[in-house]
Amino acid sequence: MSLHLYRGARLRYDRTREQHVLLRAEEVTELNATAFEILSLCDGRSDAAVVAELLTRYPQADPAELAADVAEFLAEAQASQWIQRTEGTP
Repeated sequence: MSLHLYRGARLRYDRTREQHVLLRAEEVTELNATAFEILSLCDGRSDAAVVAELLTRYPQADPAELAADVAEFLAEAQASQWIQRTEGTP
């Protein structure tokens, strides 16, 4: 399964708010740095590839804890229709 932002969703930096946001039809969601970083990796990668990339950026992180946190966030992001999963690999 590969991860993508939901159709029509875009990540942007909002200068007024001075933070990253997720733009969707008639909706703006303010993102913290962690949420932005994970969502920015939803470019067709698999869940495992997202975790692997984060582990290269944060080698001090506990791999099991990081994988669990990312899985929880991605499940919430999917439920909120921020991301979607597609069959196949990129």
